[in-house]
Amino acid sequence: MKPVRRELKPIEVIVAEVLEEVERKRLSLRLTMERYFSDNPDLYPVKGVIRAFSLAVLRNFRLLDTIIKCVFDLQADRLSPFMRNLLRAVVYEIVFRDIKSNRIKALTKYFKGQLNITYKDFRILRGLEIREVLKGYGGLERLAVRYSQPLWVVKYLVKILGEDETIKLLKRFNEPATLWIRVNTLKISTEGLLKRLRGRGLSVVRDDVFFDTLKIEKVRSALSRLPEYKERLFYIQDKASILVGHIVSPEANQLILDACAAPGSKTTHLAQLSALRARIIATDISLSRLLFLKKYSKEAGFDNIDIFVADARAYRSPVKFDKILVDPDCSSLGILGHSPEVRLWIKESYIKTYADIQYSILRNVLEMVKRNGLIVYSTCTFTVEENECNVKRLLEEFGNEVELVEHVPFIGRRGLLGFRQMQRLYPHVHDTIGFTISVLKKIK
Repeated sequence: MKPVRRELKPIEVIVAEVLEEVERKRLSLRLTMERYFSDNPDLYPVKGVIRAFSLAVLRNFRLLDTIIKCVFDLQADRLSPFMRNLLRAVVYEIVFRDIKSNRIKALTKYFKGQLNITYKDFRILRGLEIREVLKGYGGLERLAVRYSQPLWVVKYLVKILGEDETIKLLKRFNEPATLWIRVNTLKISTEGLLKRLRGRGLSVVRDDVFFDTLKIEKVRSALSRLPEYKERLFYIQDKASILVGHIVSPEANQLILDACAAPGSKTTHLAQLSALRARIIATDISLSRLLFLKKYSKEAGFDNIDIFVADARAYRSPVKFDKILVDPDCSSLGILGHSPEVRLWIKESYIKTYADIQYSILRNVLEMVKRNGLIVYSTCTFTVEENECNVKRLLEEFGNEVELVEHVPFIGRRGLLGFRQMQRLYPHVHDTIGFTISVLKKIK
């Protein structure tokens, strides 16, 4: 008897199932896909295609919803998460790709009895002009729909960057994010890893700023499947995040606190940069994410990291630190291209909520840094409230104890509100995710 062959789901259906989970649980696309393909290992060969397709839908979700409203007179937000994302996926393929007619016909069965959209209805989308869809929108609302961002985000970016530069940033958000990796120089030289990856057919170049950083220009499959990744010879980490570790610049015998450490990209970088001769205390409020850091540290050979579950707003150490890194949760405007799923749930109210939490952390850790010690404060967002205003507030309250200082490396733009010692990185300018970084020195 021949074995029964399982029928492969259409990729549009797989994308809809993945994005349904992302929306329902507000999880990252990366984590959702790891879980999905762990549960469906037979689908693993199409994982790369699904990831690229899902990113394309997320980067165009508002535009797709507007097309759905105009053509089918349907409100996407009133559909079930699965049906909404399946419809988005099919519309994306018809409008932006040359999907075959027989595929469209095969997909219409998924809408029968629910939306009753027919093949003839979908044919209307052929040759659709985006400018026609956008006719009913003007000003910043038009930009928000065209580039699929919340309107308040577009307004905020225009306020700090101006409209012309905001358009450049919005365009960059909708392009594939640059892929950077950090070499584990305790196990292999940068040149050694470069040769090994090129030998596997990857297009890789050295960064011109950091000795431990490589830029991946072209890959054939997921980096996490490479033997070099499994051997912990590199960590997938954005250049802006790598910059933070170089600014902290840990030295032998220093005691360093990473107050918001999980999942550990910066923590392990600090351990590596010190050649395991600094002591790193890693705390975070999330046990599950710290467990990943613990596992990774052991596999990568980082034995100078002590890991504790703690709330950085209230944590107290019996000893003081030479340096403290504060990289807290934030409103995430800097990763709207790298992680476009954030656009589905990000709200303007998050800015104040996170700013207050961040300030509580800064205020608390100030008590734990030594005289002449440093606090490195970084966020992956552009908001003034979470960056310049938090620093200003700290200086106003503790100006006799702390000062904002210049730092190196400095590869970004100067901060806003006259805070020239701060640096800001923008995706369309620096080829990284968005980041804002400050360094504060304890003076007494």
